[in-house]
Amino acid sequence: MMAEVAAALRGRQLKRVALLGTRFTVETRMFGRLGDIEVVMPKPDEIERIHNIYLQVVGGNGSPDGIEDLRKLAKIFVARDGAQAVLIAGTDLSPLLKADDGDVPLIDCADIHIKAITQRMVGCPTAPRRASASAPRR
Repeated sequence: MMAEVAAALRGRQLKRVALLGTRFTVETRMFGRLGDIEVVMPKPDEIERIHNIYLQVVGGNGSPDGIEDLRKLAKIFVARDGAQAVLIAGTDLSPLLKADDGDVPLIDCADIHIKAITQRMVGCPTAPRRASASAPRR
């Protein structure tokens, strides 16, 4: 699925992005799977903030202030680090941060994954077909 994210970024002609996700996702630059797409590295305290907010959200203790902190960090990554977009790289953040939510281009990796999975399911030639209710039985 990382290949799908990389392809979506290339399709938008993006060459430099930032990430919002767990510490591991951010520190490994999306598991090193974005190929030629450069991933900006937040400062250590920013990685810690992102990770802690993510864990709060997962634990059901997320707050509007925490989500606002993520939006502020996204703006910083664009202004300071030259990120062309910020990837929402954690499914738990997807419902809370929307692409059209603010001043910064946000890209939801879960949305890309869902679209790719759906496309594979719909376009899969080996998917079992259901018999039509009006089809005669033999």
